[in-house]
Amino acid sequence: MKVKFRLYRDVNHTNHECNLVDFTLRLPDLLSKKNKLIPPTEVLSETFKKGLLFAETVGLFEWNGFSPEESELNDLTRRLKRKGYIAVDPPEWVTNRDAWVIWKFEYLNHIPSKKHLSLYNQLYVVEQAMQTACDDNQTAVLNKLSQEKIQIMSKLSDYALHHFVS
Repeated sequence: MKVKFRLYRDVNHTNHECNLVDFTLRLPDLLSKKNKLIPPTEVLSETFKKGLLFAETVGLFEWNGFSPEESELNDLTRRLKRKGYIAVDPPEWVTNRDAWVIWKFEYLNHIPSKKHLSLYNQLYVVEQAMQTACDDNQTAVLNKLSQEKIQIMSKLSDYALHHFVS
């Protein structure tokens, strides 16, 4: 399977095309390149369907969302294993990329996922409210929510940093 995608950095973008394995390897935070972990097929499938992925370190990836067949996902996993990657069995709540990233922090860095997930969910709710406020042109509400987002991001950062230093 070939995947066409655009990678945006700042205002510029480049077009790319590669096979599913190489595409998966390029997506930030999906595979753990240092420890070579493969996420569950549910996480892979959910990510591919979205057609959009952003990481501050790399930029914005955009592609036409797609739903690989189970056989294609199994083939992807098999090919990644040949490259030295390991399939792991995370908890049942790890069903999307965000949960996968949070669980990897616990698995690899011993950062408890329960509070991490709670803070991340708070951030998600605020970001959704910010989008609504922006769409409705509610500047005062947007400003208040922006401050709340900064506070939650600060808590997330402090929480992670505390566990990295400990």
